Amino acid sequence: MNTYFFLLPCESSYAYDNLLMDLRNEHSPMTRTEDTLVERMAQHQWLRCRAEFFESKCFDEVGNVDEKRLALYIRYRTSHERAFHKCFNELLKLRAERRKVQIGFESQKRAKEGHTRKQEKHQMAKNTIPGRFCSPKPRSITSSLPL
Repeated sequence: MNTYFFLLPCESSYAYDNLLMDLRNEHSPMTRTEDTLVERMAQHQWLRCRAEFFESKCFDEVGNVDEKRLALYIRYRTSHERAFHKCFNELLKLRAERRKVQIGFESQKRAKEGHTRKQEKHQMAKNTIPGRFCSPKPRSITSSLPL
């Protein structure tokens, strides 16, 4: 699974693969694009956690802080949080668009079926036996007059 994402030697590929698998199970990507977005979500989540780990290393036992490195890692963490949410929102947007297309297709299908039913009813009305539902033929007036 971990083909294109670089892990540091101190990081566990097993843990990363579990994260990716969990996100795939949670979001169930249906297309390659959705799968790519889920992979990127896993990568950004992993990199956010990495940045948090390095943030914690900016403090020594006495309480001194390497402010320059801390600021850098906070920017990294924030950047990956935003990137994660951007991928997540893009995934939701793709799914919403697909649902709209499916709903639109179903609406068009229902409208077509309704139109077909109307045509069939019209055709049935045209094909009814003449005179069956009509009033009887009028008699001629001359034949009904007394002589």
